[in-house]
Amino acid sequence: MLVGPRLGRQGVHLEDRRTGPSPRVRADAMRLEQVFVNLLHNALEALADTGQPRICLSVERGGGRVRVRIEDNGPGIAPEVREHLFTPFFTTRPQGVGLGLVISRDILVEFGGSLGALDVSLGAAFEVVLEPMEEAA
Repeated sequence: MLVGPRLGRQGVHLEDRRTGPSPRVRADAMRLEQVFVNLLHNALEALADTGQPRICLSVERGGGRVRVRIEDNGPGIAPEVREHLFTPFFTTRPQGVGLGLVISRDILVEFGGSLGALDVSLGAAFEVVLEPMEEAA
C-alpha cells in the first residue's frame, strides 16, 4: 500500500513469489513495515533508469528462520560500495542520508534477526532473516 503508487508511476513490475500465507514472525509490525518500505524504496531508486524494471519478493521458511528476499534487476551494488553498505552516513545518492540500511539492520537485530546484501549476478538483493513465532499446539 505504501509503495504501490510509486511502483505504478515508475512502471515497475512486482513479482510476488510468495506461496501460501505469510509466516508469523517475532517483530513489531510497524517497525518491520519501516524496514520493508525502506528496502523497497531503495530498490525503486536503483531502478529509476532501468528498462523493464522488476522487483521480486520471496519468503522461505526453514532452519528455524524466516527469510524474506527483495531482489531488483537494477545496476547492482559495486564492490567498493558493498563493503560500506551498513556504515552510518555512507551514501551514493545526492539526496541520501546514509542511515536507511543501518536503521533497518538495527531494527532487525532487536528482533533477533538480520539484514544482508546477497551476491547476485544481476541487480541487487537483500535478505531479511527473522525468527518465526512458535505455533500453538
